[in-house]
Parts: sequence; structure tokens; C-alpha cells
Amino acid sequence: MRAKLIAANWKMNGSFALIDSMHKVLSP
Repeated sequence: MRAKLIAANWKMNGSFALIDSMHKVLSP
């Protein structure tokens, strides 16, 4: 259960990092 929660949290953090990097690329 806990491992699943950590995996979901890590996946969510990964998506946020991806979105953040995309914003940095789009905006000069």
C-alpha cells in the first residue's frame, strides 16, 4: 500500500516536472 502511494506520488512529481520544463521552453 505504502509503496503504491510512493509510486503514485513520484509519478505525479514527474508530471509536474515535465510540465514545468515545458513552460520554461515555451516562455523565453
